[in-house]
This record gives sequence, C-alpha cells and structure tokens, in this order.
Amino acid sequence: MDTPTIESKPSDQPWIANFWRRFSAFFIDGLLIALVGYGISQLMVPFLVENPGLARFIGFLIVLPLSIIFDSRIGHGQTPGKKLLKLRVVDKNNLQISPLKAAARAIILYCPLFLNGAVFPEDLTNSKLGSAFLSVILFGGLFALLYLIIFNRNTRQSLHDVITGTYVINSEACIDTPTSIWKWHIIIVSLFAFSMLALPWLVDKQLEQIKLDDLGRVQEQLSSLPNVVSSKIMKGEKQAISGKNGKSTSSFISVSLSLREDTIDDEIFGKNVANYVLLNTDNACSKDVISVSLSYGYSIVIAGRTSTRNYFIKTSELEPSCLEYVKDLPRIDWQY
Repeated sequence: MDTPTIESKPSDQPWIANFWRRFSAFFIDGLLIALVGYGISQLMVPFLVENPGLARFIGFLIVLPLSIIFDSRIGHGQTPGKKLLKLRVVDKNNLQISPLKAAARAIILYCPLFLNGAVFPEDLTNSKLGSAFLSVILFGGLFALLYLIIFNRNTRQSLHDVITGTYVINSEACIDTPTSIWKWHIIIVSLFAFSMLALPWLVDKQLEQIKLDDLGRVQEQLSSLPNVVSSKIMKGEKQAISGKNGKSTSSFISVSLSLREDTIDDEIFGKNVANYVLLNTDNACSKDVISVSLSYGYSIVIAGRTSTRNYFIKTSELEPSCLEYVKDLPRIDWQY
C-alpha cells in the first residue's frame, strides 16, 4: 500500500515550520501526555516508588505508541498539538511516514530524555567503554537535539529528523524543495559527541577518589535499610557573603534518601542518618552541617509526584565522639 500524499493548499507560510510553532505544538502535546501518564501512574504508585528504573521505562512505553500512531500515516502525521497549529510530519517528498519510521524517530528523540537519570547495571557504568557509550547517548544526544532545533534554521530538523529524513511542515503551505543542512552543524554535533567518548577517562581520577572515600561504603549501608529505595551522598563547600561578616565558607555532607513509605516527616530517623554518617565517615567532624533529604514519590518523566523534607543538622548537635572513627561499619538496625 502506497503512503498517501498530502494535498498542497496555497499559503503564504513557508513549507518548513519554524521553531516557535514546533515548540508550541510540543508543549501542548506534553501537557496532554502528562495527563495521560499521571492517570496511568496513579494505578501503580507503590510499584513505581519501589522500582524507579522501571518507572521511567513505563513512561517511555506510554509515549512511544502515541508517537507511532500520531506522527505516522495512521494519525495523518499530526499529534493533537500539531493538528491545532496545522503542522505535520512528512518525508522529503511531502509523504506521510510509515509507523516503523515514526517509531525510529520517537526512539531517537526520547532515549536521551528517558535514560537521563536512569539506573544502569554496575557492569556497564564501571566499564569505561560502557560509560563512554552512555555519555554519547545521554549528553551527546541531548546536545544534538537541542542544538539542531535551535540553530538549524535551514531545515529546522533536529537529530531525530535528520537521521530519519523527516520534516515538520506547515500543512497548508505549498510543497518546497528542502534545503541542505549546513555542514558545520553536523561537524559541531559530531565533535561534541566524540568529546563525550573521552568523558569517562577525563573524570576517572575524580571517580576513583570517590570510590576510595568512606562515603561510598556509608551509602551502601544506607541503601540496605528496609525503607530506603536508593541513597546518594556527596560532600562540598558553600560560600556566602554578608555585610557583617564578609565572605564565609561552610562545609557540608549531603545525604539524599528515597523512601519506600511516606515517612519523610520522621525527624528522629533523619537525625539518626546524620549521626550515622558522622560516626562512620572520615573527617566528618570537620564539616559544619550534615544535610539529610528524605523523599517519597516517583517519576515516569512525563509525570510524577514527589514529597521531600530536608533536615539541616549541625555536627555540634550530634554525638560528641568525633574522634571515634569506625572503620568497620556496624549493621544498621533502626526502628521506625
């Protein structure tokens, strides 16, 4: 069966849709998809909270079939947003695209968005080649998508359009011959992607230092708590300037815990976490503040709901035994 053609109607508009019309259509579609995603996610909140990695995948499974249906000839190349703004997805011959091409187009578009922040197997992230591959997909892909849609004024094709040979056009405009994309756009995007290949080697020393740090061991212990889905720990310094005291620097350790149950208001638990970090992290007593962030919720990227409570605890308010540095971490057995 041949792909149906689109009848051209006289119009003063250019064939290629401009950035703001595409952005407006994307914004409208995003709102509608968010409503659909939120409705579906409410049916499985406990599962999504317990499995944050699968939650993002479920969001992707919601978006993908919608894109295949609406952007292909099944939906006449028009999502609700595109239809409202009289836009359409076509190929260079002004023909509606097949569902297979629409699927490829959607996968290229959404992979960097849905994989960003996802949890990957340790074998993949610990491998430099695996990390390099993820860096190209996540950072290189996201950069290419944003850069091309903003600066590629000739064809207004983003990465997913360039690879699949598609265009977003004004549906009432006369057919025009697509111009070629400026070669320097391709060069810039390619150079950035290649630079991402080197990222794991560039940050290797910093990552090794983090792995050797006791924060990594404490993070593993916190992640093993019954009510904790995942944990993240970092340390750093914050500078502040005041008219009275001038420039001052405060050091901190920040702990973020995602919980299985909504117990974010448990201040005792938050203080226990801070105290445990203090006693089991080298040089923790030299920090001014231990920040504990407790969160409960989920995200499927297109929708989500999260509640967070932050506790800022001065190290001077915790256990005074700062000199007692525990090398062998005790098993945590807190009641809450």
